[in-house]
Amino acid sequence: MKKPRIKRIQRHLGLMPDGIIGDVTLTELEKRLGIVDESASAWPRDNVAALTDFYGAPGVQGGAEPDLVWFNFPYPAYLYGDKSKPVTRHRCHRKVQESLEGILETIRDEFGMDFIRAHHLDAYYGCYNARKMRGRSRSISRHSWGIAIDLAAKQNGFRTPWPEVADMPVDVVEVFERAGWKSGARAWGKDAMHFQATQ
Repeated sequence: MKKPRIKRIQRHLGLMPDGIIGDVTLTELEKRLGIVDESASAWPRDNVAALTDFYGAPGVQGGAEPDLVWFNFPYPAYLYGDKSKPVTRHRCHRKVQESLEGILETIRDEFGMDFIRAHHLDAYYGCYNARKMRGRSRSISRHSWGIAIDLAAKQNGFRTPWPEVADMPVDVVEVFERAGWKSGARAWGKDAMHFQATQ
């Protein structure tokens, strides 16, 4: 199917028209056809009330933290891509630990280290960080719950359009989506470094 036709279908479905038939487009089609139950997702809706109900209170800068545990990187990773700063583990919310480790293992096993290095997926930009959203000072970042992860931020920055400029591979987006995670790439057409455990 040609991209202009896919984009027309995606616009009709209320999705960001990227011209790629991926999990988000297929899931929305399944919902419209009554094939899947929208409530079946493991993760809560993406609003503060639902997130707080499911995950508990978000972290406060310099204060209380959510229910955090350590997750392990299944491949060599580096803070901000700096080879002098290896990262073997970091903190995330207890409820997403198993899922997040499984996603990273899948990326390693399905694509291999050459792919990971070529797409800078070994450049880690954080998970838990109690703060407000960038550009929206009153909104709580999903990082404040420890339920979001940023990878390859230099190539997939906050306002960089995806897939036109940002180069986060759609295959990686789909690995996260199969686990029910939302990707900035597909949800907003930018911030392709960002993935979060929400609907």
